[in-house]
Amino acid sequence: MVYMNNTLLINHKHKTKMIAHRGLAGLRVENTLPSFTLAAHASHYGIEFDVHRTRDGEFIIHHDEDFKRIYGSDIVIAENDYPTLLAASMSLGEENKIIRLIDILELCHQHNKKIILEIKALFSKDDIKEMLVVCQPFIEEMVVISFMYENLVLTRELGFRGPMQLLYFNEINQELIDKLLAINAAANIHHRLATKETIAKLHANGIKVNAWTVNELGIADRLIGDEIDFITTDILE
Repeated sequence: MVYMNNTLLINHKHKTKMIAHRGLAGLRVENTLPSFTLAAHASHYGIEFDVHRTRDGEFIIHHDEDFKRIYGSDIVIAENDYPTLLAASMSLGEENKIIRLIDILELCHQHNKKIILEIKALFSKDDIKEMLVVCQPFIEEMVVISFMYENLVLTRELGFRGPMQLLYFNEINQELIDKLLAINAAANIHHRLATKETIAKLHANGIKVNAWTVNELGIADRLIGDEIDFITTDILE
């Protein structure tokens, strides 16, 4: 077990790629510049983050629909404009304030990290269209993920041809496989669902697999041995 930049290093020969979850959320305040900067200087293949849209149309990075868990405020993102939300996020100091989508896109690009963009809320077609406009200079570097299948369908309809992943935590069945194949998407599943048999079944259908959120070396080693394609983690490197 080796430490670098406070992350746990995994030694492996397989092609499994590591993705930093909300930056490196186990080591810094999630979805903030310090968290993303730490991940940018680590060895991760990509950086995952969550996108919401404010009342005045700004795309910002935050996981929850409100600020209660992180910033101690009940303020709801969709009901407020960007300046109001920015001010509320100063409760943890300027370094941990919310950042805009364009800021993390530029950071990932500068550090050659794959952009793993999670559409967190249910977006309208216009929301996704305008989000893709913001992302356009970086579109070849992106993976779009969501728990909401509708978001991915609309993203495809709007012309995005890059990788996509459906976040999922229920039984892996033929219905899911058919839905993934219909939009050419990978499976992004909770690590408890990512058994050797499930990974092999998805691979047999030409579907790549990502497991979240893996923070234990033993689980990561098992998944790597089972030839999983991606591991999303708060702390492992």
